[in-house]
Amino acid sequence: MEVENNSTTTLAKQGVTAIGRIISGAFCLAASAAPPLISIVLGGIAAVVGLGAFFSRDPDDKKIGGIVAVGGFLALAAKLPASPAPVRAVAGTLLFLGAVGFLTLGIWKGLAFLRRLKARG
Repeated sequence: MEVENNSTTTLAKQGVTAIGRIISGAFCLAASAAPPLISIVLGGIAAVVGLGAFFSRDPDDKKIGGIVAVGGFLALAAKLPASPAPVRAVAGTLLFLGAVGFLTLGIWKGLAFLRRLKARG
């Protein structure tokens, strides 16, 4: 029976996490900058997919599912014409700040991942 190498597993998880954060940031940025119809479609898809993952049994899926669902709901709240103006403003601001945060953290973690990968030789 083969023993799993923790450093390889940890390194792989860090790489996947970095990529996931960069993709999440790009999605939030696209949803906040896109025309209303496209943002509503993207937000609806993200909300449904996120809720599906949130109700799974895996704790990691629950966490990322909740984050994706919130991003989807923010995109919907920011672009739906039925939303009151203050709600649209707050949701749009939170969506943009989330995008910047995800992109910054994803790039930071990605650079750390590349440094560790290079150090492994």
